[in-house]
Amino acid sequence: MMNDQLSHKQALYELMCRYCSAVDSRNFDHLESLYTSSAIHDHGPMFSGNPKDLIHFLQETMIDMTTQHMIGNHLYFIDGHTAQGEIYTINTHIFHRESNDIEYTAGGRYIDNYHYDEKSERWLISARKRLIDWTREGSSSPSALQFSNGDQAHSKAFLRRFV
Repeated sequence: MMNDQLSHKQALYELMCRYCSAVDSRNFDHLESLYTSSAIHDHGPMFSGNPKDLIHFLQETMIDMTTQHMIGNHLYFIDGHTAQGEIYTINTHIFHRESNDIEYTAGGRYIDNYHYDEKSERWLISARKRLIDWTREGSSSPSALQFSNGDQAHSKAFLRRFV
């Protein structure tokens, strides 16, 4: 029983890692594959909707932005084919502007529900709510001007292994 719980918790943790990587590398096909078809993603006042609408929102808002999503503490409660999770995050966003770049960092949590899909034998996000506990905003350091999300080829190729 304990081994089974640990393997499911590890699979949920890896789901969160793949979410962060897919968002940061703009691998929107992979991002969509992490959700159930009926999932709802609630990002507070900025966005609430299904996975397809989330991807459309991200494609429009991330044009001139570099991001890095990091996860910290994560707790999961598994009950058969469903699970709940609370995942602590620190997400950094650099908005590239002509005059100067702005860095916006938000610390908070994802409050998630998951569904285990027997057909694909993997966990999927069925509901996500983003809670922001704190933020910091200011001019980005000059070194950030050198980066524009780096070379994403590795991340995109690596994510293909999980589909």
